[in-house]
Amino acid sequence: MLKSVSLAKEAKQRFLEETAHPNGLGAAADVRIALSLGPFGATLSPAQEFDGFYPPPFGPDLSAAGEKTNAFADSQEGQTQEAVAIDALADFHYERLRIFAEDEETWAAVDFIAFETVPLRREVYAIRRAVARFQDTQDIGGLGTGGISKMKPWWISTDYPEGRYPEAKVGGGHFSASEVAGAVLQDGRGAVVWAFGVNCTDLGFLPGILDEARSMATKYRERHGKRPWLVLYPNRGDVYEPETQTWRKGRQEGLQWAEAMGAIVSESLQNGFWEGVVAGGCCKTGPGEIARLAEALLHAPTL
Repeated sequence: MLKSVSLAKEAKQRFLEETAHPNGLGAAADVRIALSLGPFGATLSPAQEFDGFYPPPFGPDLSAAGEKTNAFADSQEGQTQEAVAIDALADFHYERLRIFAEDEETWAAVDFIAFETVPLRREVYAIRRAVARFQDTQDIGGLGTGGISKMKPWWISTDYPEGRYPEAKVGGGHFSASEVAGAVLQDGRGAVVWAFGVNCTDLGFLPGILDEARSMATKYRERHGKRPWLVLYPNRGDVYEPETQTWRKGRQEGLQWAEAMGAIVSESLQNGFWEGVVAGGCCKTGPGEIARLAEALLHAPTL
């Protein structure tokens, strides 16, 4: 896992060398490295970052279930099992975070921590608990030396395949984007996050998701005296066909995707709910889309 940061650091250095100004001035401050830490579901086979069906103790026991669900029963036993799941997920995320923090060279190269493609609110709570534990460990000098392991700005990014959050509610339906944003930004269950994110989601669903999340951004500002950042990296819109293991092209790509994404970012910068926006692309977006997005945002307010 540490090799991934080393490769990112090498790519950053190459970019700086290739784009350095003739007078010797580089752009180091403008090139940042985000450490991507996916959900527990990404370690499973088949992967579960889009469905959230986790085995015990991370999720409900489905062996005797009449209907497949990622929600615990609405009972005392179900609540107990969910508490155990949150503890287990918190341990999982803490241990991964610790691996990177204990290697001082690796940790020093990282600028942001991205917990991304998180399909379950209980995993959101677990991540916040893991970061709180990590911060407590720093306070007692348990990691690194000389403050090298200080926590970086971090975000939790959630995904909405087909426009809805994967976690189901007992009795039917799924948690709304507002409820998910509340788990990330508002509920008092662990460390205070730096940003709320949406990734691995079709671009067309972003406006509705962000409309719902605004109320939680407002509550975050009221509680903490500052606005949260917003992180957006949606898909290009292609649809994966598992039967043929191929991608079917979506409605937008290239300039069309960049212009639509640029409009969403610009509106988010101007509406007053967010301190700033980190913008990019997820599945099937490439250098072409990102270059055009940068052009589209050239005259937008400062990110």
